[in-house]
Amino acid sequence: MKRNRNRKGNGNRFAGAEVSTLRSYLLAGWAMASCLVLAVFLVYGIYAILQVTEELAKGNQMVASHYALQLNKDIDSMKGYVNRVYSENAQYQTLKRPYLQETEWYSAAYYLANDMEGRAGSIDYFGGVFFYDAWKDTLRSRYSEFPHAGDIYRLNLCLKSYLMEIGDTVCHEGFFEYEGEGYLVYVRGVRQKLLGFVLNLTNYFAHQDGLELVFCDSERVLETIGPILSGSRGAELAESVRKGQILQGSGIVVATEPINFRQMRLAVIQETGGMRALVGSWEFWLLFILIPLILVGVLFRIRHLFSHTLVWPVEHLASRLDRMKENKKAGEYPETEGTKVRELLEINHRLDEIVEEMQHMQQEKYKKEMEANAAKLQYYQLQVNPHFFINCLNIMDSLLADGDVDTVRRMIRWLSEHFRYVFQSQESLVTIGEELKEVEAYCHIYMVRGEMPILILQEVERELLDCRVPILAIQTFVENAVKHANRPGQILSVEVAVKELEREDGLYISIRISDNGKGYPEERLEELNAPVTEFRYHSRHVGIDNVKYRIYLMYGERAQLFFYNGPSKGAVAELLLPKREEERSG
Repeated sequence: MKRNRNRKGNGNRFAGAEVSTLRSYLLAGWAMASCLVLAVFLVYGIYAILQVTEELAKGNQMVASHYALQLNKDIDSMKGYVNRVYSENAQYQTLKRPYLQETEWYSAAYYLANDMEGRAGSIDYFGGVFFYDAWKDTLRSRYSEFPHAGDIYRLNLCLKSYLMEIGDTVCHEGFFEYEGEGYLVYVRGVRQKLLGFVLNLTNYFAHQDGLELVFCDSERVLETIGPILSGSRGAELAESVRKGQILQGSGIVVATEPINFRQMRLAVIQETGGMRALVGSWEFWLLFILIPLILVGVLFRIRHLFSHTLVWPVEHLASRLDRMKENKKAGEYPETEGTKVRELLEINHRLDEIVEEMQHMQQEKYKKEMEANAAKLQYYQLQVNPHFFINCLNIMDSLLADGDVDTVRRMIRWLSEHFRYVFQSQESLVTIGEELKEVEAYCHIYMVRGEMPILILQEVERELLDCRVPILAIQTFVENAVKHANRPGQILSVEVAVKELEREDGLYISIRISDNGKGYPEERLEELNAPVTEFRYHSRHVGIDNVKYRIYLMYGERAQLFFYNGPSKGAVAELLLPKREEERSG
């Protein structure tokens, strides 16, 4: 009876106090956890978006700084040359005299043109230097050998017209357009004897996917480069960038850098459209709300389970964990009366499945990396110089104007064979025999112009004709020899020698391409022999770097490429490739 009275007393004591049940504590904990999940998810989402935007902005600024530094360096170099000629060159000092005999004028103009030609030959972009005498209405210009699709004669006419408009000047920085391309022009002169340089701004930087360029000064937008800027909103977007006012909802990150030329600025624009489109879509926000709701539902289910079984499952789990410390596998657990070892075995089995799935995911990741590498290799394989194609079209146009239809037909056949070869299948390797046929087709196309006969000498062992090499591995160096031969009216001889070499680490195929040209300049041999582990878009040797990068992707450091001048001072390129396993057994 005493015990009963104590229990009753305890009940009466708690009856007047605010006592919460375990269920209410679990409910409160579930609510707090749900709010915390929602808050963390929201904060993390906002933080992730801000971080991505900040990283894009930093990367964009680095690209803009690099581009501006490169352009400023070339502009300052050309300004320095023009200023030196203006102040120190004896020929120009002669030309700017008010009274000059005809023979004196032509002699000074000749030697000045030679000096400008030497300078133009060192430029690794399309541009040049010029001298204009308004009194004689004469323009002498020299341009670089960097690929350019336009016509030099018409470019000079446009430049001449521009110089006539500015008249006599001491120092002038300007900009003009020719055939849809923008040119920077710098002029020094006195008494209408003008010196200067031009720089092709449109093609100065190789286009990169996702990056747009805007060149502007304080008054207007000078040049825009990129597919987005050439679209319907391109002009409006470029103008807003010039004013420093980014359009609402434009989805871009902008970085600007000054250019040392007529108060120009370079703006590098990177699209964030994909990310912003994702954030602005209803699917994103649905997922943004759905995931927290799912988590809240999971928490609710957990609360429900804890409300029904709280103490005993924890004790049972603790006992199972103790047994896990003594056994390597869940299958080794002895069954204990009153416990559900079957569920523990299922958990262990699921853990083994997860490990297997992780291994499978790693294998899939490696496979995708290999596929991505192959895709990158194919991308660089399919790069084609548009200058070559446009030149072919110009040649055929000239032939048609002359009525030479038969030659045009042959050229169309050769050109179609060339492009069928370049854009053939997804294969990155071709036989040496196929590559040599492509070399012959290319030489046929080039010799249509009649500027220089080409003699191709082949020294190839018959059994090596079926060996596979990277596509355009031979044609690129033959094209380079033809491009830099500069032997009008003379025969260019190109020898292709292929043989098998045995080295300590296995069999190799040696491919040597040599010519009877003037050879490589000594100052460029070190640059040519430098290894290429990434593709350089803005390079004076784009085709050669393309081959070097492709063989690096295929063979790694086992493949080697050497450049040197032969005994006859002609250029020699020697390619050393590991022989494939199936070719060794064959």
